[in-house]
Amino acid sequence: LMLPDKHGNTPLHIACATLQIQSKTNSIDETIIKTLSVGAPEAHHAQNQQGDIPLSLLLTAPAIQATTDPELLAVESQAEDLIRRLLHEQQDLSSAQNKSGQTLLHMATMHRVHERVSILLLDNASYAVGLSDSQGKLPIHHVAATAYPHHN
Repeated sequence: LMLPDKHGNTPLHIACATLQIQSKTNSIDETIIKTLSVGAPEAHHAQNQQGDIPLSLLLTAPAIQATTDPELLAVESQAEDLIRRLLHEQQDLSSAQNKSGQTLLHMATMHRVHERVSILLLDNASYAVGLSDSQGKLPIHHVAATAYPHHN
């Protein structure tokens, strides 16, 4: 369960990065992530070649992205619950930074995750608002860049 691919991604990295919204039920299926988490809890700390842990990649997954579609509001709650469980199981994940110096909060703001997920990350690691990445950007810089993309 820990065997990485050529990019250093474990099965948990891949499951997190590709989490989709199930179109028939407007929900997310966490079965694979839960199974891999139980079978290889050490995978939560595994870094790929970019230094990303699986939770970092989960924040880039389509199912975690913010939406204004009222039919998908239940997904926001599911996403928050999934991330809350992962953070609870591995409390030290909140402080993770990849090779570019990006924290989970950087990833969340770069990929416009559900607001509740951002609040959860802030609650778990409020100090991350003051951490710069390798380009000198704070998470708030990414918020501004995604709000006004033509000003990058």
